[in-house]
Amino acid sequence: MTDYLQSAKNGSVGAVEVLMNKSFGPKGVTVRVDKSDSTLKITLKAASQSALDRQLASRVKAGLDKIKPKGFTGAIIEGRTIKPDRLIWSARWGVTYSGKKPQPATSSSKAKVSVGVKASNEPFKKKLIVALLGVIVVAVGGYIAWVLYAPSLKSASTPSPDPAQTTEPAPPAEPPPDNSYENAIDQALAAVDKSETASTPNEWDNAAIAWNRAIRLMRRVPESNENYATAQSKISEYQQNFEYAQSQEIATLPTIGASKTSVQNIFEQDAVDFVFQNSPLTDGTPRLLGTAPNSLAIIELYGAADDLTSATMSTFIGRGVSAELLAAYNLAFLNEVAPGYDWDSELSDSVDALSDGDSEEMRIRAGDNIVSMTLTDVAGVFVLLISVDPA
Repeated sequence: MTDYLQSAKNGSVGAVEVLMNKSFGPKGVTVRVDKSDSTLKITLKAASQSALDRQLASRVKAGLDKIKPKGFTGAIIEGRTIKPDRLIWSARWGVTYSGKKPQPATSSSKAKVSVGVKASNEPFKKKLIVALLGVIVVAVGGYIAWVLYAPSLKSASTPSPDPAQTTEPAPPAEPPPDNSYENAIDQALAAVDKSETASTPNEWDNAAIAWNRAIRLMRRVPESNENYATAQSKISEYQQNFEYAQSQEIATLPTIGASKTSVQNIFEQDAVDFVFQNSPLTDGTPRLLGTAPNSLAIIELYGAADDLTSATMSTFIGRGVSAELLAAYNLAFLNEVAPGYDWDSELSDSVDALSDGDSEEMRIRAGDNIVSMTLTDVAGVFVLLISVDPA
């Protein structure tokens, strides 16, 4: 059975988000967790500013220090109100959750540190002695030669330097040519080729990556380059091409035949009172995040407004809430995103199989989609996760 805590320790951003929502949900705070390279980006949102006590940042850090998600070296946390979306406070800190303990220094390394100065001085002393001996020998030899041959030296004329042998200083080396603009253009041409032939999500993803590289190269063109002004205009043009490639990647993904609007209309009713907000992933994938009162359930809708590519609902069982309410959430969710799912018989059978331990995951085909379920015990609270994806 999938363990959210273990997944979080292994660096799963989604698992960290689930655990944090479990912790902060009863306080009316919704948590969103993203990542950028090796930095965790954590956003706490609440309807009122009073719920966003700055001490929550310390609680988040304490939770991260306990989980120690692998692969992250920094964390940024923000506290924001939902309506209006306004930053209340922010904090950041450095962490190291690599899963490896620093190795202690060996005895040999300590020995090197303790005798490093003396050892490095010995060759220096030897060189100094040799140099001094050389000076003495040259000085003594010069004195003897001066005493013996001074009369003849006085009569000898000093030769004038030969102009032909005079060494002139070499001209300064010319700086290498600046090809930054040409390199960016070459990359842009490669991006054009990928865009013209792209037809699948993977091909459009490769095109977007190529345009992003062209943007980075064009930004490196210095002001001293004669094409600097053109480069600045190209950056805006390439950014539009990059965003178009991203939108085409999403548009060509298989869908589940459901829309964000229909789901949002059901769960935003006063009797249900979910709060929805756009929360795209760091790679640009559109995501609409819906949270029930007290974070009893979380809905994630991926894809364009009327062409969802995936949908999930997590419900937290064991918070003193009636099972009927949580079941109503699940049924309404499945009815909107997987209309071909026979929930009347299959939902209860799936939950029974999961709770009895007969299966770690239940997967059932519903029309052109696959409905999968997992049930995980996280610190005494059962998390029922329902996912709907194209078959």
